[in-house]
Amino acid sequence: MVLGALVAARVAMPYVLLHFANQRLANIPGYYGHITDLDLAIYRGAYSIEAFYLDKVDTATQERTKFISAATVDLSVEWAALLEGGLVGELVIEKPRLRFTRNRTEPGEIQKDTASLGNLLKDFMPLRINRLTLHNGSLEYADHGSKPPLHLALTELEALAMNLSSVVDTEDLLPATIESTALLYGGNMKFNMALDPLSQQSLFDMNLSVVGMQLPAVNDFFQAYADFDVNKGTLSLYTEIATRDGAFKGYVKPIIKDLDVLGKEDRKDNLLRQLWERPGGNSRSDPH
Repeated sequence: MVLGALVAARVAMPYVLLHFANQRLANIPGYYGHITDLDLAIYRGAYSIEAFYLDKVDTATQERTKFISAATVDLSVEWAALLEGGLVGELVIEKPRLRFTRNRTEPGEIQKDTASLGNLLKDFMPLRINRLTLHNGSLEYADHGSKPPLHLALTELEALAMNLSSVVDTEDLLPATIESTALLYGGNMKFNMALDPLSQQSLFDMNLSVVGMQLPAVNDFFQAYADFDVNKGTLSLYTEIATRDGAFKGYVKPIIKDLDVLGKEDRKDNLLRQLWERPGGNSRSDPH
């Protein structure tokens, strides 16, 4: 009898948790979220969320804007850290997508989003996150009011953040690390950061590089904000930023190669030239 009750409780638990999770996601001021499925793995102190999304909601019009989503989110106890004496969590996210829009990228909005995500994570994962893994993610920006409408994306994002709660005892000044790679319009992005997440002041050392980004692939950006096209050219970018004692030091080094720009008047001339050179577009008679 008791065993049967325990089995029934175990079977029902994921559905009960899913119900309460979706209630929580549906009642966040300014947001609306949903989870399709939730699975428990009690033997390893974990649970998995499938098909999760969280949209922003305009409180005046109730219009929803896509904000964050993921195919799966796996939350568990990090057993390796437990051996070091720390009870902390590990987060693995498959196909995360984070989207920003122009009217919602003001500093106040970003701070609000960060706080909301932090509170939501505490609800779903009471343990401090010490290790975070992202697989096949994307970071996107959209401006639907620009002409042409703009959509930019960093794709195939892979990231690994370790020792975020400083569980591993180390003498390093910057004990936590973040490593990430992604694709940016034909270019390869690499990001590395060492930091002290428990420091009262910002304390980090960051390196970022983008190599071989194809500029014609972002012509919508140039047309929307600068009114010109790029026929060809590549951009590589190298930057390093470090903080010590509240001061920032660093550099940004952009390198543009083989640039060929087509301005507004050039576009008009080019269009006339294309029309002139089309079959039937040349009205001159053949002298022969």
